[in-house]
Amino acid sequence: MLLTIGRNRSNPKEEIVWDSNDVINGHWIIVGGSGTGKTYQIKNIISQVKQQGVSRIHIFDPHGDISTSPDYTSSVRFSESAPYGINPLTVNPDPYYGGVRRRINSFIGMINRYSAKLDYRQEAALRYLLQELYSTFGFENDKPDTWACKTTPTLIDLINLVSHNLKSFFVGHMHAISTQIDYLSGQLLHLRRLNQQMPPNNENDKNITALKDNLKTMFAHYIDNLTTGDEIDRYIKYDSQDTLKAIYDRMENLRALGIFKTHQPPFNPAQPIWHYDMRNLYVEEQGYLVELTLEQIFIKATQEGFKDEIDTLVFVDEAQRFISPDTPDHIIAVISREARKFGIGLVLATQNCSNFSEDIIINSGSKMILGVDEAYLHPLSKSLGIEPNRIRFTHPRKSALVQFKSKKASSDGRFIEVLF
Repeated sequence: MLLTIGRNRSNPKEEIVWDSNDVINGHWIIVGGSGTGKTYQIKNIISQVKQQGVSRIHIFDPHGDISTSPDYTSSVRFSESAPYGINPLTVNPDPYYGGVRRRINSFIGMINRYSAKLDYRQEAALRYLLQELYSTFGFENDKPDTWACKTTPTLIDLINLVSHNLKSFFVGHMHAISTQIDYLSGQLLHLRRLNQQMPPNNENDKNITALKDNLKTMFAHYIDNLTTGDEIDRYIKYDSQDTLKAIYDRMENLRALGIFKTHQPPFNPAQPIWHYDMRNLYVEEQGYLVELTLEQIFIKATQEGFKDEIDTLVFVDEAQRFISPDTPDHIIAVISREARKFGIGLVLATQNCSNFSEDIIINSGSKMILGVDEAYLHPLSKSLGIEPNRIRFTHPRKSALVQFKSKKASSDGRFIEVLF
């Protein structure tokens, strides 16, 4: 696959061409402020690669302004009122890259990234709930052969499970258990204080003895009323009705976002370009959609196996919204490390990549700097290892700094100034 980028400013006769067989991978970082030409360059790349063996191009468009020809584009506009969306609980069946634990960790990580962070009790309880949910649907943590060909639980199923456990705390056995344990704890604390504070005498000894007898009766009643061994385990796992109520509210809030639905987006499989128009989604909703869809793309690629050439190209505009340096297991970071051998090329367009993890920057074989705001100049210079003045003197829509890391000389980190 060949892409004509422009001409070397130092030698205008030299055409700068990107060769997929020469670069270390198909990943790009395109950096440019508003009006510097990011959208134009994305469309330029797409127009050149769409007929060079790429079977699918995905465009995640937060502003809805990356337009390509309707002759080869299937565009879906996402919104709260749209009947389609994505299931956040889909498990990757691949034994190396997937599994129940990984799905649970990813789901909890997304919640903590895009909304208020769960406290440690809520996170632990949600983890137990998800394990119980997957087990109910036949998915087992340590059995990869159970991760495929199953009906996958949905967010509605999770909400129903939380609701069931919450009702048990209010009116069921867990309510009785929690009430008795709370009362027993208070009585034991009272007994300890009596022993520590009261001088020994016959009257106090009688009070302490009576309290001990009362505790014995309560414990016996508590044990006699247990119907299964699971009840005390469930009480310990789910901590309290307050914890479950907080999780229930969070899951209902997720459902209210309108992006988590069972109907898949109606993309036309006959069209090579799938355009995800996200202009009507909040940033939080965009983050969930990008992350979960990228996971599905990666699942499909791993199932198809190793490939020698790029056959799937993914563009993520405003990528700085969705990743940060402290998320090394984010799907974008995983794709940057692992997806080359599965035929995926990832193009991250951003106004500032200084908040990208080092892994993503190192694992991007090609970089294009179109010009940035002065506020981003020095952080960008530091993260890419290039002099600030070289970035400062790029001319939006006229010139850029371009770096291709070659398989033959992967240590070559030169940035070439290219004229468009």
